[in-house]
Amino acid sequence: MKVAILGSNDRAALVTVRQLSLEPSISEILVVRHSKKRSLACVSKHTSQSQYYDFNQRDPELLIEQLKRHQVDMIIPINDITSLFVAEHYIELNQYFKLAAPKPQSYFRAIDKWSIHQLCDGRLLKYPQSHLVEKDREANGLALEENDVYFKTRYSVVYHDDQYNKYAVKKLTQHQDKLSFLHDHLARTDVICQKQLIGTGVGLNVLAHNGDVIALNQNERLHQPKDGGGSSYRQTSTKIPCELAEIAAKITKDLDWSGVMMIELLQTENGYYLIEINPRFWGSLALTEFCGANFVRNLYRQTSGLELLPSTQKEVRARHLLNDLKWLLRNLSVANLTDFVMSPLRVISRQEKYDVEQLSDLKPAFFQLAILSEQVFRTISQKLR
Repeated sequence: MKVAILGSNDRAALVTVRQLSLEPSISEILVVRHSKKRSLACVSKHTSQSQYYDFNQRDPELLIEQLKRHQVDMIIPINDITSLFVAEHYIELNQYFKLAAPKPQSYFRAIDKWSIHQLCDGRLLKYPQSHLVEKDREANGLALEENDVYFKTRYSVVYHDDQYNKYAVKKLTQHQDKLSFLHDHLARTDVICQKQLIGTGVGLNVLAHNGDVIALNQNERLHQPKDGGGSSYRQTSTKIPCELAEIAAKITKDLDWSGVMMIELLQTENGYYLIEINPRFWGSLALTEFCGANFVRNLYRQTSGLELLPSTQKEVRARHLLNDLKWLLRNLSVANLTDFVMSPLRVISRQEKYDVEQLSDLKPAFFQLAILSEQVFRTISQKLR
């Protein structure tokens, strides 16, 4: 079996390559990059070959031709852009390859950050107080409230100007910044204005088949960037509350989901709020695999019709070393510095693991170090100008 990973998300693609290499039935792993720059997964010893493909062409025939030359049997989209591409061209691609991806009708419901409010019953699961500003509206005439703090496009990825464009959520408090965001985005897509909520982020990782949860995993964030984004230091939750398991089961059933997804929630004093659904592998996938959940291998096995492996939830801590160094520099204290410096000793004693650095596959670690050195050099050069 030859598997092609579409996209090169640094955090998830490397884990996927490493886990798939453990499958006896897989002979080759091909990474098809959406960017001309190589990523960590491209330099792993488990990657047979890495190639660039311009997904912005939106032409499935060109991709099919490229993959057929390599005799690829299965496709696994790994990031938002390639997941959307596969959903848009599901029928054409499925004629030639097995697709480790959700059905298009389920996928398009999941990525709609506005329509997912229909998955909330107002009791077990709530949707944040929000309002939708439709595409092509004039920003200057809108009545924005002070508590409208989170601004996000209705879809994370939007195709315009002959390319896929990915948009991030912005936390904005100044009125002019809010108007600027709306002005910049309303020409391309709808925008959601969301009231501020105080709470703790919760991520539920799901592997499902035809609307049934096959495996469920939750990771707790120990180090969280102040402005949001992925956590650099995390631990597994060995016991998932019944309430969260019920939420995961309800969403999975309502979407008739098959494949993997990450359900992003916010836990507040008033209960759980649904923030968004990511229909792909997540940034903290390394921790999920370290605890024995076997999401990657079981997605492959489920798509291949093979027997699934056991999925466990052992207590593990994992650190993305480069990202955690950035977190440390923004949150410098004696306690945080001591924790970071002592980290290698905990790795040696098997109390902790690193996402990237592995003795059995060292090249990605050196590649990451080279990227860091380049970033530092560029920053210093800019400041000296």
